[in-house]
Amino acid sequence: MPSRGLHPDVTLGIAISCVMSRNRYTRDPAPVIDELYATAGGRLDLLTREVGRWIGFYEDDYVRALATALRALPLDMADEIEIGRKRRFSGTRGTHGYARPPGVRSP
Repeated sequence: MPSRGLHPDVTLGIAISCVMSRNRYTRDPAPVIDELYATAGGRLDLLTREVGRWIGFYEDDYVRALATALRALPLDMADEIEIGRKRRFSGTRGTHGYARPPGVRSP
């Protein structure tokens, strides 16, 4: 089945998020921030969105060094941080609670 692939903005957003997740436990956030700006290129809108949502979702004591440095960036992330927080505490979605109807067996 052919696919058109992901939209370039989605692909870039994933790349930005991967930089943060790959370096989440760093104690030296300066190279991470440099890599984020290099990855985002001129797309500060995507950088703002991804960094803010990452902070909101992942910020805790273990990632404090990176999160603190990211919060200091000159980006307006307040709304995005709130979206990340809501996503973190919204619960999980999946099929773990799925039950087959009576009489239906797995293949």
